[in-house]
Amino acid sequence: MFISLLTVSSIFAVAAAFPASDGSSTVAPRAGNYIVQKEISGTCWYPPGSTSNCPTKSQLITGDVDNGERTGIILQNLDFSPRSFFVYKNSCECMPVKYITIGAGLKRFVAFDPGFQGRIVRGTTNANLDGKSHALGTWMEFSWDLDDGTGWADVSLIKGCDGAVDVEALDDLGAKTGFSDNVLDGAPQEAYKQKSSSKELVIMETESLTNATVINTAARDWLAGKLGYKKAYVDDHHGNPDICSTNGRFLIRFWPGRP
Repeated sequence: MFISLLTVSSIFAVAAAFPASDGSSTVAPRAGNYIVQKEISGTCWYPPGSTSNCPTKSQLITGDVDNGERTGIILQNLDFSPRSFFVYKNSCECMPVKYITIGAGLKRFVAFDPGFQGRIVRGTTNANLDGKSHALGTWMEFSWDLDDGTGWADVSLIKGCDGAVDVEALDDLGAKTGFSDNVLDGAPQEAYKQKSSSKELVIMETESLTNATVINTAARDWLAGKLGYKKAYVDDHHGNPDICSTNGRFLIRFWPGRP
């Protein structure tokens, strides 16, 4: 748990070092002698046969009715202001299935049918609804078995980290995974990438976007050093931090981050 991501002085320092950009270039302005990379949010590519099941428009929801038995997630925003969260179906990167805005400290229930596989992420309506891929950031991944609704969940930092997330199974076992630590401040310059949506600096992806065998060691080693390999997927080669919920219900908490 942490009180703030940046001190007032460091906020102004970052703002001075990284002025706003139109998102068209591949690098951010220089920080000292290092050029921070920039997220490229281009036209989406779908695997053959996947587009027929991908949404072309996202559904705004305010929360679903929770009778205590439906499969789904209780989603809590632990940031200091309202945040928007976007649900993506696996292999559908251009448009979220649905999204929700939650006030600071509040909870909402979001229902999912058995068989759903996907993730929920922080974001903004301006970026995440623009029809382009926005993969950079923390992925809260989940799925539900089609036959009995058993739920599975994990936190993945392979595509980057824009803040902490933790998850707890709401069954009798109460398994937990994820983290509440602030890992955004103090990383090596080479570990950062600038978001195309907000221009915020976050921890970049740990594996190359074009070749998963190529490791971005600055980002991977920073996250592994702060978290180890038991709280989240830091890469595809270490750990197995998945949890199961026999009743298909989870509590997911998003801590302060940089959407």
